[in-house]
Amino acid sequence: MVANRQGFVRELFNSDGRIGRMRYFLTILGLSCFYAFAALLSELIAGPSGAVVLVVVALFLVSAQMFAAVKRIHDFNTSAWWLILLWIPVLNIIMGLVLLFRPGTDGYNRFDGPGEQFEVQEEPSWSSCPTKGTSDESLEEGLRRLKALFDRGLLTAEAYADGQAKLLTAVTGDNTK
Repeated sequence: MVANRQGFVRELFNSDGRIGRMRYFLTILGLSCFYAFAALLSELIAGPSGAVVLVVVALFLVSAQMFAAVKRIHDFNTSAWWLILLWIPVLNIIMGLVLLFRPGTDGYNRFDGPGEQFEVQEEPSWSSCPTKGTSDESLEEGLRRLKALFDRGLLTAEAYADGQAKLLTAVTGDNTK
């Protein structure tokens, strides 16, 4: 149970990755409900002197909301600098609506793996690998496709290097390293 709570808190205060519209909405809703509960509890227990505690809770929750917004902005494949718009009057309303309703990038983007709506397809195969005696154009095409898989995050650096070696070996027929 403790490990789950630590993971939850770590997830709240982490800007890595991306989240979809529904998860963002539920995160913001949950944090807002927690703040309302804390404000009510603070008023009932401490009265007006509970304002200091409420300010600390508010800072905690606003920072968690900012991390959620960063991850939501990453889902568009854009920089977190757009977060600044949330602090400018009138533009903050527009940006809030964008965060809630704009769909994220399909598939992989530069911030993380696939979004919540994307299903990972099976691992790429070497069945389309050029064979010995094929032209330089097919080698270039194979290397281009391999690079595209690597850039999309579907291949590790090791698998990318291995794929390059296999392509060169298949075209040249040279099995020495």
